[in-house]
Amino acid sequence: ERFREVKREALSLATEVPVKIADIPAAMFDVASAGLDASKSLRTIAEASVAMRSPLADTVKIGASIVRSFEDIEEVDLPMVYDTIQGAMRRGIITGQDFVSTFGNIIPAAKGVGASFEEAAGALSFVTTQGLNAAEASTAVARAYQGLAERQEELAARGIEVFDSITGQFRGLVPIMEELGSQMAGVSDEERNAILASIGFEKEAAKAIIAFTSNVVDMKTGIEA
Repeated sequence: ERFREVKREALSLATEVPVKIADIPAAMFDVASAGLDASKSLRTIAEASVAMRSPLADTVKIGASIVRSFEDIEEVDLPMVYDTIQGAMRRGIITGQDFVSTFGNIIPAAKGVGASFEEAAGALSFVTTQGLNAAEASTAVARAYQGLAERQEELAARGIEVFDSITGQFRGLVPIMEELGSQMAGVSDEERNAILASIGFEKEAAKAIIAFTSNVVDMKTGIEA
């Protein structure tokens, strides 16, 4: 019965969504291999693949990776996941294919500090508007998250808490960058680099942090949209 249900969905999909019929069997296999339910998620993924102009296989991979990596996201949330990606595409200088091929660089560091998927996607999108391509931006954002986790003590010495003192949860990029930005107001990028280096942030992390702290209002709008 389950096989027939999936088969019916695949046949329906082939007539209703502009994807190549030849790609559907492989997509069904990829969905199942990723631990997702093809009867529930294949249509959502196929529609997202078309909207994002990314191959079905890559669209499956990024969706499954996000579901597995972020504790508050389940398979039922896949429509939100793909909507968030498309929002990142609209706000940033990033294609769907760029997103699916680079966001994986950010996932371990974002997950490590407890950042949300929505924030990480917004951060990537925003940094692509600040002169970095998607690959460069994903590396910079990943290193920024990693640096925040590694430099908690140095930031605390400046009065900036990375994790909430009561809940222990990550405070989020916006409040942290607002506070750090206020401490670097009016200084040049060269001076910002020097300050960040003195805290212990590496050069790649500094690229994202300078983008965030130099344009806090735009960053906040991009991340919280």
